[in-house]
Amino acid sequence: NIKPLNTQGAWWLTIPLQFIVGTVHIHGWVGACQMRNDVNIEFRTHKQNRYWAQLLHSVSLHDGYCAADGIRNAPDRLLMYAHWDDNYGSASAPMLGHISSTPYSLILQLFTGLLNGDDPNNHPNIVRLLNGILSDITIKTGSFERDRYSSRLMQTAFHELGHASHFRRAGQGYWLDFIRATLRNHPDDQCGGGYGCGQNPDDGNVGIGESWAEFIGTNHALRNHIDGQKNSRWRGLTTFGGWNFLALIRFDDALEREPWFFNDWIATGIYNDLMDVANVDPFENGWDRTGGLTIRQLYEAFGPDIDSFCEYEFEIINRYGLNMLDVDEIFIRNRAGGCL
Repeated sequence: NIKPLNTQGAWWLTIPLQFIVGTVHIHGWVGACQMRNDVNIEFRTHKQNRYWAQLLHSVSLHDGYCAADGIRNAPDRLLMYAHWDDNYGSASAPMLGHISSTPYSLILQLFTGLLNGDDPNNHPNIVRLLNGILSDITIKTGSFERDRYSSRLMQTAFHELGHASHFRRAGQGYWLDFIRATLRNHPDDQCGGGYGCGQNPDDGNVGIGESWAEFIGTNHALRNHIDGQKNSRWRGLTTFGGWNFLALIRFDDALEREPWFFNDWIATGIYNDLMDVANVDPFENGWDRTGGLTIRQLYEAFGPDIDSFCEYEFEIINRYGLNMLDVDEIFIRNRAGGCL
């Protein structure tokens, strides 16, 4: 179920109508004969109709890819906001519609983000409306088209749907801690991203949750956009052996060379390194000595108590019998810490 959320202009006047009318595209009646003759309904420009259609398409593809991987897809009765705005995009997966009791303070924090920093208490009627239809996923885009728009939007959608899939393994308790840690204000963040430095309570939830969502989102996006690209931090080979580059790179290169997501303690690279054939990339320079796990095996190692990379590493070693030193080396190289 995709709901429109337009915060352009006098949004506080239009939101109630949006929820009544919805975002629709009217092509007109199409008969069976026309359908047999290949009627094509095209969305050529960056407008709400095309945006809504792309998000709907992402959910359908997500279901198919998860079935192929043997993992659980996003929960039934998923509610996604297609958020249209004047600003740059953002996305979140609070899963509020599937958490039995969310502290109201967290809901207000989420609404503050939706309303671009405006205090929700200034709009009590809007808060009551939104609180009655709590979102599981919100994806916001600006009202202008950007480079690689379609592939980057699809990767973002798959990232958030990856969160929703992970939610079914992690459970409500994990997710409430995850939301709290994600919403924590980091005004003095000096660690290269928007999630802080990884040293606060429940940041382990963030590290696990965000790293998995970025990996599975990129993996699924590659299947739909073979030549798609995204902004990525990836391993670069320099004179000093450095590996922190920010670049627009292909999805397949990102899977192989992306060590983290936003902050260097959110270790995205561990999953592909645990799957791929050892040392397939010269940048790894001999340290990736194990692999062969499937997406299903990586996914099934998650659970309500797996809220740090060390716990995930031990679970991988105990479940699948990989050489512990080789696994630990992968985690170290992706800056997830040496746990042994």
